[in-house]
Parts: sequence; structure tokens; C-alpha cells
Amino acid sequence: MESKVNGRTRTASSPTRRSGLLTLLCIAIGLSIAIPKAGVKVDGIPLTLANAGVGLLLIAALSVFLIGGRTPRNMLVPAIALMSTYFFLRLALSGANGVAVVDLAVALVVAPLLAIAVLGIVKDEAGWHRVAKWIFVAYWVVLAYAGLQLLLGSDVVAVPGFTVNLTDYQAGGSTWYLDKNNAVGSSVKLFSTYQNGNLLGVNLILLFPIAFMVARRSKLLLLLSFTIVAFLTLSRGVWLGILVTFVIMLLRRARTVRDVLARYSLMLAVLLTVPILFVVAPQVLDRFVQTDFDDWLAATGRTQSALDLVQSASTNPFTLIFGPQGIADYVGGAFEITIAAIFEAGGLIGVALITGVVLIGLQETWAGKSELSIAIFAGLVAYMITSLVEGAFWLPPTAILFWSLLGLGAAIHTAQTLDFGPTARLVSNSARLHRW
Repeated sequence: MESKVNGRTRTASSPTRRSGLLTLLCIAIGLSIAIPKAGVKVDGIPLTLANAGVGLLLIAALSVFLIGGRTPRNMLVPAIALMSTYFFLRLALSGANGVAVVDLAVALVVAPLLAIAVLGIVKDEAGWHRVAKWIFVAYWVVLAYAGLQLLLGSDVVAVPGFTVNLTDYQAGGSTWYLDKNNAVGSSVKLFSTYQNGNLLGVNLILLFPIAFMVARRSKLLLLLSFTIVAFLTLSRGVWLGILVTFVIMLLRRARTVRDVLARYSLMLAVLLTVPILFVVAPQVLDRFVQTDFDDWLAATGRTQSALDLVQSASTNPFTLIFGPQGIADYVGGAFEITIAAIFEAGGLIGVALITGVVLIGLQETWAGKSELSIAIFAGLVAYMITSLVEGAFWLPPTAILFWSLLGLGAAIHTAQTLDFGPTARLVSNSARLHRW
């Protein structure tokens, strides 16, 4: 079926096909949030339900776009294509191999394609509401499982192959989670279905504003649950992210006096909860008291590692521009700081390319003029600030969720500014989104 739009002939995409892709997108995102580690590992590379869902989504969506000539029209598309191509060539020509390089390739070459897929799939208000609701439900699954883990113990609630990777469980025995850097003195980080507290924490920060926006009568419960679980990750980088998230919430312009009172009442509830948490969970207080703030400001040694990385690269113009030859030499140090690892993988060119892509995505998201756009923007900004200390960008599902949200934010703006049919005139409808 063809229609004239602005003097051009456009072929309407099949509603059934689009609905199928949207369902697949929701399932892939839901699995990536709720049970990101469900599956096994082969030579250290995870083969999980979430990764399979993402792979199937990319194959289906990109095939539809290419065969049907329906590639999404947005500045983000050529920018991502250029960035992914550069990192693919850079990693391929580096001669490096191993799990670390595979992680980099997934985060910088494959996962960015999700933003393009989301742009092509989500084209109306019903679509982005549906994705947001799946995020909300999956977010609660993660928090609820974390609560069970806290009350009953990691071993009791572990379901090998589902809530914990089967290969990791078999290799580590009854204390498999200690092999995932979850020990802090005599305490253990809370990690839910993510197998590592830091990884759980940064993804909670990335997704919280969206879940909070969707919540209606459970905002207070969600806020307190997020605060408690995030604190119990015992990650000081995540604690920074909690603070950033709350600051962003308070800085957001209030529409009425009631909004102001509600917002500060929620923050007061959090302030009253934290001292109680110190009493009932002494490991949090111990972690806080034992923190060397000079060391914390230096990102636990990672800042110095990042400076060493830049200094070593600056001696050779080639490595400064394209990145060091030893792709994974700084794993555990500068590698944990997202921007430093990007420099390691692609040099100044790589940093410039990904910065440009993210800025385009943020601009598109901010221009979306909907409550969901603002929530996505807040989550992305809070995560990016947190990633200056601890980003976990190279561990699934962080990159998958980051690029999906960047694409979703851009898709909302695109849907509001382009005419995809009579059901997609959305600007006036965006006010129906409830406030977050």
C-alpha cells in the first residue's frame, strides 16, 4: 500500500510485521534486564537467552529494513554506521583476541545496531509505552529477586542456568559468586540476577528513571527498593550514581506546588531510610566508614591507570590517534572507566566518534517532549556520570540496554516529527504520560 507524504511516495510497512518486531524487541529487552545471565558459556563467551533474543531481533529487524528499503531516517543511523564500522576495522586489525576483545566488539560494533533497530520498530506512542511497561515489569523482577537473595541467601535462591550462568555455577561450586568480585571484607555484595554487584548497580541507575515514570501508585515503594538494593551492592561508584540520580530528580522543573511537595517528600523518605539501612545492614556502614575518600576520588586507582594509559599512548602518534595495540592490557584498571576503555579500543578517533553519536542521541531524546523522553535522558546522563568511575559497559547487559534506550529516545522524537500515518500524530497526546 502506497501513500503520498510531502510529495513523496512511501510504502506503508505491514502492521503485523511491525507488531511482531515490537514484541520481539520487548522480549529481548525484558530478558536482558530480568535474567541477563541465563544460559551457559563457551570458551568464556556467554551464550544466554538474552543474547539470543537480541541477536534474533537484530537479524529480523535489519533484514526487514534492508529488504524493504525502510532504513530509519535519523541522523543517528549514519553516525552509528560510521562508528561501528570504525571499531570493527580497528579491533579486527589489532590482531588481539580473547574474551575482552569480544566484549569490546559487542559493546561498540554489535550493540549500537540496536539503536537503529529500535528507531525502525518504535513508531508510535503505543509502541514506546509498551516497551516502557516491559522495562518496568523486568525492573521489579530484578528488585524482587534481590530481596529474596538478601532474605534467604544467594545459594538458596540460585537457579543454575536461569538466575546464574550454568557454567559459572558449575565452575565455582557453592561459593561461585565469590569468583565474581563480590566479596568486600567479610561481606558479600547484593547482585540479584547479574552475578556482580557493580554490574547490577549501574544498570539499576540506567533504568530507574523509566521505571519510576511508569510507576503510578508504587513510586515510594520503587524508590525505597531501588535505594536499598543499590546501596547493598556495596559499590561506591554505584553510590555516586544514586546521588546523581536524586540530584537530577530534584533539578527537574516542577509543574505545580503539589509536584514540589511530592518530590521532596520522596527524598525525605529516602533520607530517613538510609540511617535505618546503616543499622540493619552494618556492611553498608562499614563500607562507608572504611572508604578512603582520596582513593575514592581517584576511582580506586583507576584514574591513575587511565593516566598511565594516555601517557603510554602519547609517545606514539599512531597509538594516540587509533589506540594502543594491546587492547586488553588495562583490564581491571582503566578498562573499568568507560571513556578510558573506549580510548584504549579506538584512540582519539574512537572517543570522538562515540561522543558524537551519544550527543546526537541525547539531543534527539531531549527534543522528544514527552515524560518518557525525559526519563530516558535522565537515566542515560546518570549512567554516564557513574561510568567515569565504574561503567561495566563491556558486560552484558549494560551496552545492550544503553544503546536500546538511546534508540528509544530518538525514536520518540522521530515519531513526533515525521508522519508515519494517521495514527501517529502524537505531539498532543504526549501529555497523557503520567508524571515521574
